Formats: sequence, structure tokens, C-alpha cells
Amino acid sequence: MRTREAPIRNALEFAFAKLVVGIAWCLPAAGLPLLCRMLASIAWALVPSRRKVVQHNLVLAYPDPVTRPSASVIGKSSIANLLQSFLELFLMSDDEDRVRSQIVQIVGPELHGLVARHGGGPFIWAASHFGAWEVLGSAGPLMGFDVTTLVRPLDNPLLESWVARRRTRFGARLAASRGGLADLIGSLEAGRQVAVLADLNHRGRGAEFIDFFGIPAATARTIAVLALRAKRPVVPIFCHRLPNGQFGIDVGDAIVPDPLAPFDEEVHRILQCVAKVIEIRIREHPGCWLWTHRRWKTRPEGVAS
Repeated sequence: MRTREAPIRNALEFAFAKLVVGIAWCLPAAGLPLLCRMLASIAWALVPSRRKVVQHNLVLAYPDPVTRPSASVIGKSSIANLLQSFLELFLMSDDEDRVRSQIVQIVGPELHGLVARHGGGPFIWAASHFGAWEVLGSAGPLMGFDVTTLVRPLDNPLLESWVARRRTRFGARLAASRGGLADLIGSLEAGRQVAVLADLNHRGRGAEFIDFFGIPAATARTIAVLALRAKRPVVPIFCHRLPNGQFGIDVGDAIVPDPLAPFDEEVHRILQCVAKVIEIRIREHPGCWLWTHRRWKTRPEGVAS
């Protein structure tokens, strides 16, 4: 949380964000990745704290220096992907038919296929900070993914209000990370699907430590608890960019909870399955994930960070 002395900083951040969006609007489609790479290179040079986080994360995830990707290459690519995901949220058309034509589901079972196998009840979507996640969250309702998404509000209230309006313009609902569990439960009980970002470090009590790149990673139990409570599957989902300017929605195999298994063991199993799917995707395209996040910050008791 920011202090009362932050309004000037908030205003400057907001003005800069609007400036970048304005510049992006003036560029041809092919210019957006170039702009993001340029800004990422500047950020990599000017923000040493994020460089250290990327370097530390890569050492943990790739302990063998021979196979470890370049921190500079991956760090810049990761920041560029973050910027592009943010800008895509604002550059996306307000025309629903046009947005639908830009999104194609090309991998994994379609939504109606999941419904045929697992019934018409809601699903718990396990999302991540990979690829074009903002497009997935905002435009998902146009593709039949009507969800309530658990999000952490931005520290800057000006940016938060601006971003939230874009995220919800096609009917998506947002639930704040604090106190949002009740909102998610209510959505499931009403037959509405829910989505949770499953790749963040969990600092609160009750974190479940699962294996992620061979390192115990503190993970919120939310996804698994919701699945067990609602007796509904967890489905990993990703959104990636295609060379022709479209976006592909990649739906993973459903992870079906076992209500007869011991509760804590089943929570761990579900979270581990989700983490493994995300890890596989990151290993395939490491530059598309948010390496600037301190995923392994919280350590098991007695283990140094």
C-alpha cells in the first residue's frame, strides 16, 4: 500500500501510462512489439532491482549454468511481454464482433467439449502471467468464458480505475484479492465461472508449497479449495499471440477433484498439477512469463530465501 504522500507519483505514473498508450495507438500493428522491446530495454537498464529478481529467479529455475537462459535476454523479453499485454488491453477494439474475429481457439478442448465431458456447471480457470493474459481476461466473455476473476488491485488508484474499466467492458467481473473468496464462491453457486492467477507467490497464512521448477513455491490454496467445494474441474488456460495478429486461446486438460481423497492431499495434488502445466509452458517459451515477479520469495519454515 502507498502512503498519503503518493498522489504526485500516482499522477505521474498515470500520465506516463496514458502517454505510452497514446504512442501505441499511433503505431501500425507491427510497431507495438518494437515499442515494447524498446521500453523493456530502457527498463532493464534503469531498474536494477528487477534485474536482480530476474537473475535470482533464473538461477533457481535453471541451476545448471550451461542450460540457463541469458538473464538479459529473458528479462527484456519478459518485460516487453508485460508491456505488450498491458497495451493490448487498451488497443483492443470496442467492437465485439471485431474482437471475436481476432481470437481463435486452436489448442485443447473447446468449451462445449468440456461441458460435454464434465457437465454444464461452472469451471475454475487456472490462468497465469503468461503471454497475452490481459486479452484473455477482458475478451474471454465474448468467447463464452463468462467469469469472475480474482485480481490484486493496483497500488495506483488512478491506474486501477482506468485498467478495471477496460478489463470489464465486455462483461468480465473482478473480485478483489482481499475478501474475494466469498465473491468467487457466490459466483460458482450462481453458475458463473471463476478464474484465478495461479503463478503468484502467496505471502499469507496457509500457503501450500508445491514444486515449481524443482523449488518449493508458496501458492494460494484458492483454486483447489474452490474446486473441491464446488465439485467442479480446474482447467488451465493460456492466451498467446499468433503471427497473423490473432490470439489463440489454449485450453488445457481438466483437473477433476476427487471428493473421496483426503482434503489436504487433494488440495496439494490439484495445485501441483496446475503448476506443472504452467512450468511446461514457461520452459517452452521462457520469455513470455513474468520473471520480474519474486515467485519464490516466501520460503518454507526454516529455509533461507
